[in-house]
Amino acid sequence: MSDVVVSFNGDTSACRVTLYNDTRVECVQTKTLTSGMQAITVSIYGFTSNVIFANLTIPQSECLNTGCSGHGLCNQNGTCFCDTGYYSVICSEKYPTFKSGEYDLNDRKLISIYGDFGPFNQLAVSITLNSTVCQATYKSQTLINCTLVSEPTDGLALVKLTVDNSTNNGNNWIYFKPSSQGSGSGSDSGSDSNELTCPFNCYGHGQCINGKCKCDTGYSSIDNCLTKTTNHTVTPNTTSPTTSFDIDGIDFQFEMIAIQEIDTDDNIVNEVLTNNWNSTIIVNNRTQATTVNYQLNNSDTTALVTATISFSQQPRDIQFGSQLLHIDAN
Repeated sequence: MSDVVVSFNGDTSACRVTLYNDTRVECVQTKTLTSGMQAITVSIYGFTSNVIFANLTIPQSECLNTGCSGHGLCNQNGTCFCDTGYYSVICSEKYPTFKSGEYDLNDRKLISIYGDFGPFNQLAVSITLNSTVCQATYKSQTLINCTLVSEPTDGLALVKLTVDNSTNNGNNWIYFKPSSQGSGSGSDSGSDSNELTCPFNCYGHGQCINGKCKCDTGYSSIDNCLTKTTNHTVTPNTTSPTTSFDIDGIDFQFEMIAIQEIDTDDNIVNEVLTNNWNSTIIVNNRTQATTVNYQLNNSDTTALVTATISFSQQPRDIQFGSQLLHIDAN
């Protein structure tokens, strides 16, 4: 149909005419067209129409709008090809991710890990807990079961997981209670039945005296010596109510990103970002306590949003609900 020609921005070879009649002209794209405003003309037997301006949307432009979430490439058909470790139409979902983990109380080598492990059938899975190999026995997108090749050591276990060439070094997700204290009684089978015992024998971090734990230095008596505490100099963050501290190489952080109103279907109804705060610092020389009061500075809400962080160089007792908590120094 060389007698009928359609041109895009003056290019007569960009679209090959396949059908035309008194009211309609159809052509097939032969070149990659860019999205945006196009100057289109139609020539029939040498007579050329007036220029028609149209905002052209192509499949690739829709894909480019999302940018594949920065985790993939967009082809001419508008399809995102995701980088390793990401999936979904726009490459917005990451894998593998952890949600929780547990072990069988009757056999500590049997491990269950929950999370998102990608939709690609988990063809290649590698798992270690504290460098001990855990052989996968069941795999799905939300659950992986595995068996450790040897008995795990007591304490926190660092989980490292690789699924389909994507690795998550994880964190200390699973806590193995001391195997000798698995019953929770903390007493020997031959001990006097009237002897007062402590929960889990103070988790191996203290002495049980008359049914109460006397914890080793650095462990909290609040939870029978389970939690290790740290003594360090705290530097207040004057720009936001955030804090962090390190215990045995594990970084604990508290950070506020946003305040959200959620409906019954878990949809976000309203959201206020908490990224701009004013602060005042109050130092009590008598108690050696420092209190930082924050007030949110955000024009998107008229609500008064405040936060407080305090710390002291001396031990202190703080009321928390119905409990009186003893807080060590720093």
